[in-house]
Amino acid sequence: MIYTLNLKFFIFEEVINMSHIIDYEYLVDSAMRVLIRDVLTSVEKNGGLPAAHYFHISFVTRYDGVQIPSHLFEKYPQEITIALQNQFRNLNVYDDVFAVDLAFNGQEERLIVPFCAITSFADPSEDFILKMSADNTGMIGKSKFNEMIGSSTIKATPDVKTEDNVINFSDIKHLLKQ
Repeated sequence: MIYTLNLKFFIFEEVINMSHIIDYEYLVDSAMRVLIRDVLTSVEKNGGLPAAHYFHISFVTRYDGVQIPSHLFEKYPQEITIALQNQFRNLNVYDDVFAVDLAFNGQEERLIVPFCAITSFADPSEDFILKMSADNTGMIGKSKFNEMIGSSTIKATPDVKTEDNVINFSDIKHLLKQ
């Protein structure tokens, strides 16, 4: 299955480098993070996940603004994947971060994760995965996150081969140059 990204965003000066080339990879990563924020906001407003849905969210633990217990940071000094399924509480979604209570070894812990720190988001119940480029992780500034919703469209065409419903930007980059 191929997903079409019909996400809107503004293009601002920081996205265009000195030679006036638009950084599409940055824009796609930014749009995917907006999508994640919107999905989590829906879960927050509806008081939980619908039906059999559950999420795996990977993020960089060293990213500025990530707040996790020290024992988790020691065990996962680079990246961690958390699951939001049946046993999460107090999901709060803000413009730049989400916060959630999860149990680790029977102990409930509060995690705060900036959307910029996220490297992947999956809903295995729908066979849906988003992966952000590691090179662009954290490039959206806090002051810019709200500006990501605007007026452009990027589409993957049926001739793009995907594996497990993952669209890799490098696989469609050639289409954007046309």
